[in-house]
Amino acid sequence: MVPMMFYCLHSMSVVNLSVSPDISQRWLVSARRGYCGVTERGAKGLCTYGDQGYFGGVALDGLLQDTRTNWSVAATACLEQCARCERCRFVTLNIGHFFDCSWFSSCKLSDLARGQGHISAKAPKPCDTNRNSMTVTRP
Repeated sequence: MVPMMFYCLHSMSVVNLSVSPDISQRWLVSARRGYCGVTERGAKGLCTYGDQGYFGGVALDGLLQDTRTNWSVAATACLEQCARCERCRFVTLNIGHFFDCSWFSSCKLSDLARGQGHISAKAPKPCDTNRNSMTVTRP
């Protein structure tokens, strides 16, 4: 089992958060098979006080459905959505026919539901963008 790791997301501004390929790769290595819970496609949820939701839209859904998409590219796109969602602490991802990019405020990684290729892991923690430090802003 890979130990749980936390990473800082570097951002140019509060609105424009980006995830490096290195962070995506590390997230993929820490991911476990299965999904945290069932979300409804198209229902983003309430990032300020909700418990879960689905990240989507034409561009992201198209990327996740494309059989040429690799896991690293999909993880980067999904984790960037998570970085913009205040309560996103865990991510479930899948590409291909059963595509998924869902967020959860909590998830029991030791007891994931088995899916059709889904993987889940703790989301990286974004840095405090108001300081020149690596201070983590999420609990």
